[in-house]
Amino acid sequence: MSVGTLHDLSHKLSPSLPTTPGMPAARFDEVWRVPERMANVTLYSFSSHFGTHMDAPRHYYNEGASLDEYDVSRFRGPGFVVPVAGARETEITPAEIAPYRDEIAEAPFVLLSTGWAHHFGTEEYRRHPYLAVETAEELLALGVRCVILDVMTPDKPLSVDPTRSDGPVHRVLLGNDVLIVENAAPMAAVEGKRVEVMVFPIAIEDSNGAPVRLVVET
Repeated sequence: MSVGTLHDLSHKLSPSLPTTPGMPAARFDEVWRVPERMANVTLYSFSSHFGTHMDAPRHYYNEGASLDEYDVSRFRGPGFVVPVAGARETEITPAEIAPYRDEIAEAPFVLLSTGWAHHFGTEEYRRHPYLAVETAEELLALGVRCVILDVMTPDKPLSVDPTRSDGPVHRVLLGNDVLIVENAAPMAAVEGKRVEVMVFPIAIEDSNGAPVRLVVET
């Protein structure tokens, strides 16, 4: 069986990665170390929404599905990478994805490449572009089952609305069983392409979210 080119769109997890505002910092503690012990063992401590990760409906809805309730087939399938002109703190409107409606309609996974991943790990990353609620509704109407973004949230950053206490874009998507992947690595190499998406979350019981290894094949 022939294999195409694989592109890893995941950020490596490390204690220096930025966390969601209000979340505790990650810790990577060496609990065993050679030669004092017979092997090297590390204790990892981070939130379920750390690094490149997937949101489950349980993230916003107590009765929503957790990631471990999905068959693994849900995490692989055809996708399309939409180039989006992502500018600081600007809304991504339905007009920006309109030229790619046909491609999106044929792919259950849509990857929105704003270019903002290049700011990952900096304060500028928190001032990212975001989806208009109408854009989320359009993606839902086109039959998308998973939205993948290179920003920390599809909703308005707190730098735009410091009083925001809800996530309307999260609610539109997760409330309709559309999974969300946040903090994808730069996608420039696959923009405008049809891809095979493989995005498997760590299998954690009752998980509202989990880190993923996001890989696409061209």
